[in-house]
Amino acid sequence: MSARPSTYIQKTDKQREILQRYYDEKGMTSKGAKCKELIEEAAKESCLTVEQVKNWICSESRKRRSSQADVVATSSSSTEKKAKMTYVRGPTAYNNFYTDLSKSDQFKDLSMQERNSYAAQQWNKLSDEEKLKFKERVEQKNLTEEEREKVVKRYNQQLRNMVNILEEHGSSVLVMTVTPSGQLYCFGSQEGQEFMASNPDVLYKFKSQFSEMNPIVTYKDITKLYNQKYSEMVGRPSRVPYLKGGFEVKGLPDGIAFKKPFMYGSKQIKRIIAAKVKYHFILLQPLHQVQQILNQVQQTLNQFHQTVQQQTLLQNLYLLIWIKLCKKL
Repeated sequence: MSARPSTYIQKTDKQREILQRYYDEKGMTSKGAKCKELIEEAAKESCLTVEQVKNWICSESRKRRSSQADVVATSSSSTEKKAKMTYVRGPTAYNNFYTDLSKSDQFKDLSMQERNSYAAQQWNKLSDEEKLKFKERVEQKNLTEEEREKVVKRYNQQLRNMVNILEEHGSSVLVMTVTPSGQLYCFGSQEGQEFMASNPDVLYKFKSQFSEMNPIVTYKDITKLYNQKYSEMVGRPSRVPYLKGGFEVKGLPDGIAFKKPFMYGSKQIKRIIAAKVKYHFILLQPLHQVQQILNQVQQTLNQFHQTVQQQTLLQNLYLLIWIKLCKKL
């Protein structure tokens, strides 16, 4: 994608004077529709294009906001406002305790207010040693996947807020982040977004780099893995016959049943991939095949019984003939 041609030119002092007069005295402070006529007049008087005047308005607005913010930051007056960033912290020991307690049966029939009150009472009943294990989880940053996703989401929102403040102060910003699950976020100021639109290869390289470090697995990976395990069992390349059956899967992670891969959630997929060495397929004889084998065995026994009976009759016949021949002799 080719870069957008620049509309910037070095303005003369006369042109700057005209534009500042329209900005201060006539209120040409926006490039929107309400200032359309003023922009056209200023462009005609300064011998500039409408687009160049609009760009100057944006630049001038950023400069003035930046200078006003600097004055606010150095002022000690209590009535003046400052741009303030709040710190987002991760889960505390009580947060970890509350998360574990929320999975219990006592929480099912309680309202939110009752849950908070009940959790606080149970927390106060814990001994220092019992509370210590929750504090150690925080210190060791042993967060669950759900807790980690919440923290990442909060900090991403903080980054967006910081980008907005920096843009108001005249900075050009571009931010790209990759979450632990491999999801890519890209945001920034207007100039940063325009740069990314003109250089898509930057986003592609960034995504490729961290996709290798944080591979994204889907149900398709489970499908390939199941087919591989099944092929090893039957001794030839094959696909899993989900409807036909005739096999059993042993060693899947606790709480996960064998089913078609597209029915698994993202967390289940990750657990199955992590435990791929532990589970295996076992070939079973379907009931109709077992019945066929039993029928064949019964038929063979019947044939053998008939053969024995026939041999017994022949032996008896031979014996009678022999007795008669002996009498005649």
